[in-house]
Amino acid sequence: MLTFRFAFLAFVVAMPACKQPVPVAPVIATHSASPHNDSVINSVSVHQQAEQFFSPLQPNGQIDLGRCHMGYCSWAKWIAVKSLPSSGAQQALEIKLLGGESEHEKVEDYPRSPQGVSIKWNLEPHIVKVICSRTAPSVSNEILLLNPETGIPGVQESAAELYFVACHSHFDGYPEGIQKFSYNVKERP
Repeated sequence: MLTFRFAFLAFVVAMPACKQPVPVAPVIATHSASPHNDSVINSVSVHQQAEQFFSPLQPNGQIDLGRCHMGYCSWAKWIAVKSLPSSGAQQALEIKLLGGESEHEKVEDYPRSPQGVSIKWNLEPHIVKVICSRTAPSVSNEILLLNPETGIPGVQESAAELYFVACHSHFDGYPEGIQKFSYNVKERP
C-alpha cells in the first residue's frame, strides 16, 4: 500500500471512529400577518436550514488535489458520499475515497489539477467522516478552524480542501470556500 507523506492522510486512515454528541435542533420562529390571525408562526428548523446551506457532493469519480509539500502532492478520488442521520445545524457525511500521491521535482510548479499528472493510487479506498457545520466543521473528528484571518495550519490543508468539496461541492480551494460561504470558526467548541 502506498505510504502517504502528508500528516492529514495518515491521520485520516489511523483515526478510530468516534461518535460526537449531536445538538438538538432548536426552532426559529418568524411572525407573519394573515387575515385570520395576527400572529401566525411559521417555523423553520435549524436542520432544514442546514440542508439548504450544505450541498454535499454527488461523486462520479472526481479527483481532488489535497496538499502539495516537499515534492509530493496528495490526491483523493471520490467514490461515494453517504448522508448519515443528523440533527441540529449540521450534516454528517460518510465519504469513501481512494487516496494517492504524485512526486514532483520542481516544487515551484505544483499541479492544480490531475490532468497529465502521474498519480500512484492506494490499493484500497478508505472511509472519512465529515461533519458539515457552520460552528464546528470537522473531518475525522478534527475540528477545522475555518476563518479568513488566520488561515489553516499546513497539516489541515488537505482536510479543509476535502471539507469544502464534501459539504459544498466546492472545488476552487479552501481559501475561496471560507470567503464564499462566510465561515468564521476561530475556536474549538
